[in-house]
Amino acid sequence: MLPQPGPLPHPGARPTPSSAAASRGAGRAARPVSPAAAEVAPGRAPAGGVPARTPGAGPVHPHGGLQAGAGGRKGRRDRGQVALEYLAFLPILLLIGLAGLQLGWIAYVEQQAENAARVAARTASLDGIPAGQAAGMAAIKEGLRGRSTVDVGGGDALTATVTIQVTSVVPGLSFEQRTRTATMPNDDPNPNPNP
Repeated sequence: MLPQPGPLPHPGARPTPSSAAASRGAGRAARPVSPAAAEVAPGRAPAGGVPARTPGAGPVHPHGGLQAGAGGRKGRRDRGQVALEYLAFLPILLLIGLAGLQLGWIAYVEQQAENAARVAARTASLDGIPAGQAAGMAAIKEGLRGRSTVDVGGGDALTATVTIQVTSVVPGLSFEQRTRTATMPNDDPNPNPNP
């Protein structure tokens, strides 16, 4: 007895995979399967065409075999490859991060030197050179004072020069010291530094 055909599709519709497979096998009778042939390797399609599934083996491809997925070998290989690529890229990311920190630290040290030079020159022009040097050193953050020098000198115009040594965040690199100067007119009525 021949199988009854299903409803006719719309004239412009494309056949679905299941309807195409049904139309291919529509005129054939099912073959009997021997018990030896019925035992199929896990993940392969048996003689009847329905894919077998082994528990925990991952998704099964419609034509037999395991799909590349969470449980398949290819999925595990891909995850391992991604981990190795990430480990190879990690030192580059770390170096970029350290370079950004170093640039920020250099900018901070330059800002400290510039601020201290302005304070030293302004204070020296009003209160004398020793007061200017002390004020310039006090304007520098405490952690940088051990690597800093403040010099004030001049006659009618006082110039304060502040130098701070930059420490390296990136291992193996050394940086030059940062120097900033500021000049103010000498408003001190007693220009002699030792009254």
